[in-house]
Amino acid sequence: MRTFVRRPARRNSQAGMTMIELLIAGIVFVICMLGVVPLFMIALGNNGRSKVDTTSTELAQSVIEQITAMLARGGPGFIQDCGSPPTDWTILNDETPTGQVPMNADGKAIDFTAAAQAGYHMDFVVCGDTPTTNAVYDIRWRIDSVQGTTSLVTVSARPKVMGQKRFTFSLPVTLKTYVGPQ
Repeated sequence: MRTFVRRPARRNSQAGMTMIELLIAGIVFVICMLGVVPLFMIALGNNGRSKVDTTSTELAQSVIEQITAMLARGGPGFIQDCGSPPTDWTILNDETPTGQVPMNADGKAIDFTAAAQAGYHMDFVVCGDTPTTNAVYDIRWRIDSVQGTTSLVTVSARPKVMGQKRFTFSLPVTLKTYVGPQ
């Protein structure tokens, strides 16, 4: 007489995952995703700041180009914004009167804490998707005579009023260039 001993059945390696393995994998996945979410939030904030910085730089560059054209060859002296109604901002290209547009203590950028000077300042409205999302940038410039007919042009731009749900902190952008006879 033979005695049969029942042996436990072996699991087939092709059978798949058990519920416990699946639950552990799901928990590990959720924990990893919770660690990545803050990175997405930081990336969105930096993307917003980059957009504001780029717009400030483009506006400062536009004003420098207008001043350079007027000083070197005589060109248009205005820029039109997207306000409602649009504003034609006149750009003065005369040497800035002493004390009218002060510089920061280090002399590297325009001081935005001082009052704005007519003719050397504009509250430029940038075109947005809708009139309520248009951003306003404070742009100021200064023209200093350096030597003879050469001038140093300094332009600073920063966001002044931003629409709702926009990234609103950004340092002023300052650009400088020398303009001389052509």
